[in-house]
Amino acid sequence: MLRKRRLDNILDALTVTSRLFSEYELSCYWDDYLASIATQAPTPKNPLLESVAFGRFVIETLPADDPHVTLVEYDVTRNGVAAAAAAASRYTLHESPERGLLLLHPASQIVGFMVNVAGLVKAVTSGMTRNAVLDAIVKGPERILFFKNWKRGGVGTLKLGSAVEKSLGLFDGRYSHAELLNRHPHLSTLVASLLTAGVLAPCIPDAMHEG
Repeated sequence: MLRKRRLDNILDALTVTSRLFSEYELSCYWDDYLASIATQAPTPKNPLLESVAFGRFVIETLPADDPHVTLVEYDVTRNGVAAAAAAASRYTLHESPERGLLLLHPASQIVGFMVNVAGLVKAVTSGMTRNAVLDAIVKGPERILFFKNWKRGGVGTLKLGSAVEKSLGLFDGRYSHAELLNRHPHLSTLVASLLTAGVLAPCIPDAMHEG
């Protein structure tokens, strides 16, 4: 019972993987995973952390060119960012209209995929059958930002174009909103969109006050 509950908690965190594979397949992967770690150091019992370990095991089990790999990688990356954000300094945001530093959480991560992963994830979570999802694969590079959502919590994702990706390096707390737009006025629409989406923090975190 405890073993099944442990798997259920992990699958709750792997929202794409849990819908992609059948219950039988997931149970088999789980049995193999438990056998593989039986002689290793204790594994994290935190469902989020263990979901990353289990997802990586599934990836290593599948052939490198298996189309399922990309979708499991998406789950693993998202949960890895969530775990890193939780382990990082506890930022408490304070309104600061004078400075209003624009900050992308340092746990955020950009990952390149070789298929249309954003569309495939949407297809999986909307209930499309696995065969329909696999038939919808389109090969081609796609870069995704996995970010700590400052507004709603959790981890959000954003499909990146080259211009947006080049701009992300500016959001490291060096500039206030006003300073950034004074230097790069063409970014006003982008900054507004990223603030609305929760990608950027418009305030000064406690950690920066302490520095």
